[in-house]
Amino acid sequence: MKKNQMEEVIKEIIRNAINLVKNSPKSELIQETAKKIVEGFYYSNLILNFRNNIIENKDKLKLTESEFNKFNEQFNQLYKKCEITLKTGVNNSNIDSNTYSHFKSVISKNKPLNDLLNDIESEMLYDIFKKKFSEFNEDIKKMGRKIKVTKSNTSVSVSF
Repeated sequence: MKKNQMEEVIKEIIRNAINLVKNSPKSELIQETAKKIVEGFYYSNLILNFRNNIIENKDKLKLTESEFNKFNEQFNQLYKKCEITLKTGVNNSNIDSNTYSHFKSVISKNKPLNDLLNDIESEMLYDIFKKKFSEFNEDIKKMGRKIKVTKSNTSVSVSF
């Protein structure tokens, strides 16, 4: 995927999450869910792209079979959680910046893998994502529709 295409994907995911929040009742739960969806989508893609690149470039990275297997075993559960997040669109595994930071700190101990991750971050516009996600976090705090509750002696009605 080209960088301008990746930027459009990032914008589209955030745009869809904004629409979800805008068209829902003003709720911290809905805002947090929207943030989890965006983070889960981006970081799951980034982590799985990294995994796929390791598989494709194992020889070029000069990983021994033992190193390769150890690394895959170490992150096998994370890879599965990322796959589920992308398949379902639900981020129940909390794939987020903290998850990614931990992943990255482990990777940073191996220079060839760290270099590969830095290349993938560049391709996936990591810095742009962080900036757009930060803006998104601020924007959604003001979003959501106000709910009007009307009570009478015999009923309660809720409207926007």
